[in-house]
Amino acid sequence: MFQFGDQETADIKLRLIDENGDETNLYLHSQVLKETILYEAWLSQGRQPLELKINVSAEIFLKCFELMYSCEAGERFCFSGVDETLDILPVVSQMIFRKGVNQCMKYLNAVSWSPEQESKLRVTLSSLRINILPELAVRLCSSRDKSSCADLDTLKQTLQDMLSTMSFRSKNSVRRREVEKYIVGFFEAAKKSSAKGIAETCRDALLEEFRANVERIKFNEFSEAEEVALNAWSNLLWLFDVSRCCDGKLYQTFIELFCADGFLRDSAKYSRVGVEVKVDILLDRILNPMGNGEIINPASFRVSFLTNWLDTMVTLIADHPMHHEKMSALERGIMDVADTLPLPNQKLIYSIWKDVFERLSIDQSNGLKWWAQKVLDAIKNGKIIDT
Repeated sequence: MFQFGDQETADIKLRLIDENGDETNLYLHSQVLKETILYEAWLSQGRQPLELKINVSAEIFLKCFELMYSCEAGERFCFSGVDETLDILPVVSQMIFRKGVNQCMKYLNAVSWSPEQESKLRVTLSSLRINILPELAVRLCSSRDKSSCADLDTLKQTLQDMLSTMSFRSKNSVRRREVEKYIVGFFEAAKKSSAKGIAETCRDALLEEFRANVERIKFNEFSEAEEVALNAWSNLLWLFDVSRCCDGKLYQTFIELFCADGFLRDSAKYSRVGVEVKVDILLDRILNPMGNGEIINPASFRVSFLTNWLDTMVTLIADHPMHHEKMSALERGIMDVADTLPLPNQKLIYSIWKDVFERLSIDQSNGLKWWAQKVLDAIKNGKIIDT
């Protein structure tokens, strides 16, 4: 039985020269090297000593030759880990050492991988002209038979399971952060792979959760289950933030659904449940992004939002613990959005603004100054017709 590195019985001297010019001498046996098609061709030329210039570490080549000897002896070669095996695989493939390639793939199929290692394995296998071990191909879902691969229902069910863990809990910020991490990861992975189905599945699951929380609000807002309603409002706020971070299309959909719901508007106005959360949604997730151009809506939507929700927002903020600060922010937001509209629409917004402030005995000087300036500017620019 041949032993790796046994100079007394070796009949081949191989000089490895790395990219730095450093040399390593190996004493090998032609009977073992003939297991590789590449070295069989070299040996037929009768050259001694053999020289091989390499662009990987000499240590990796040593491991490859050790693998040859273990295969020759019928022994199991002990790989030290996935990373080492991924380094060995391209070299034994280059040598056309089929038994070594097979041993590498058997080992890789029998151990767990990190996501980074799996990515490297996929790249390595796609770059090599080798037959992938069928079991490994199934695990990688790269075989023709896709029966072992998970479909989009798996992703949807996983999302639903994660979202359900926080549906009825209050004070679950830790759980939300955990769920958000994975949702962000799903969307990012979908973008990198251009997987439209994955992105749509994520949107559908989050949209379903959004609607479920709206239903919880409608069922519990004016009942004794205020804690359930409060958590549902908190979940809506969280869903706005997740969509804002991950997917602008979904964020826009949430805004449209929220603003079109008359019950949510009346609830925000007449129920004292979750005042601060409601203000955060209306002011920081809808009004301000609309005013600064973060979200783009048709003028008709902007008009509809201000005319339908201005009264609710003012009434709601009047009960907010930081109502002076929030009211100032609300007025700035109203002006920012109204500034994007034609003069007749601005007149309508000012009229509603004025009436609500008068009804609640709130100082309306900011609104009056804004409107007066609009009228002055309209005169200067010929927008007011002298009849």
